[in-house]
Amino acid sequence: MKHFGIIFLALAFCLALAPLGALAANQLPSCADLEEMANTLDQAADALAKVGNIERGSELDKSLGQLINALADVANTERNQEMANAVNLMGDSWKKDDWEPMKEGLDNVIAVLDKLIKRDCP
Repeated sequence: MKHFGIIFLALAFCLALAPLGALAANQLPSCADLEEMANTLDQAADALAKVGNIERGSELDKSLGQLINALADVANTERNQEMANAVNLMGDSWKKDDWEPMKEGLDNVIAVLDKLIKRDCP
């Protein structure tokens, strides 16, 4: 069952990265992109809680690093300090392999995305 969680988590991270292509052109994500990211990150947070620790240097670990970088781009594009703080917590936790603060940071990112959706989307 743990292997299923790891596979699901890797897939969730990949799916969360997909809508971030707009950031390459320094455009704000669409409402649909924000909703997709929030839903996917919520699923990833659940999977991360079930998986527990991630092996340093694994594909999942690398994907998590890419996700953190992509979320930092979202925070910068949105000019959202609350999201930047949550992403920084995730990044610091990732570097230290400290997964409890990582989960907290991910939950905070999801909360910020939910606020952005409520603020900007009909």
